[in-house]
Amino acid sequence: MGGVHWKRLELGALVLYALGFYFVVIRRLKSWRLDLPARYLQDLSDSQWRNFRGNLPILTVVMAAFLILVTSLRYCCGFKGRGTALLWLILSLTYLVYLHGACFLLDISIALASFGAST
Repeated sequence: MGGVHWKRLELGALVLYALGFYFVVIRRLKSWRLDLPARYLQDLSDSQWRNFRGNLPILTVVMAAFLILVTSLRYCCGFKGRGTALLWLILSLTYLVYLHGACFLLDISIALASFGAST
């Protein structure tokens, strides 16, 4: 690779993967119903599925931005191990508070109960 360490290519690979996923998978979801025979048509009457499917491109962009931010901060600040985990935790909790507002406490309690039940 001419002296370029493979970890430096990680961010570029993640961005390319996200873009490839978007253009290959998500773009095809829009025309998927038209390509399949009638017996394989998707049921779009479920509002949760319809909303999730409609917001999937936005969620993909937000996740890519999150990965770019975290990876950039990790390389700039030299975080390793615990520092990276703490950074992920702080940014994830901040995003959850922004996204869910007051229901954030309900989400965290469900996650903690699930974790407690699994251990």
